[in-house]
Amino acid sequence: MGVDFSVWTGDKNYLVHPEVGLLYYKNADLTDKHYIQNVYIWADGDFVNYGEHFMYVVGEVKKGDYLTTSPIRGAAIVTSNPELAFAVVTEGRAPSPDVIFPVVGGCYASFLKK
Repeated sequence: MGVDFSVWTGDKNYLVHPEVGLLYYKNADLTDKHYIQNVYIWADGDFVNYGEHFMYVVGEVKKGDYLTTSPIRGAAIVTSNPELAFAVVTEGRAPSPDVIFPVVGGCYASFLKK
């Protein structure tokens, strides 16, 4: 299980219907494994890899946690190693009144400069 440095090729010819909050890489493919570095998100009508955005995340997160990709398609997960991270959480998950521990939720995170 190594770090994935796949080059982003997801230009205007992508074959997906992008969704806000999901993570993409390569040719606008949903992320699907750990440690992908060139991660993008759909925002303001285009794919971007900078700034703060809503992102789907697996498990609990809190402000300051580092995020990496996970095997759950399009979702991030916390990593303790900042060298494997593509973003840092700026606003942790809000608790749900109906579900004690929702597996997949959302948070706000800022992309790290590489």
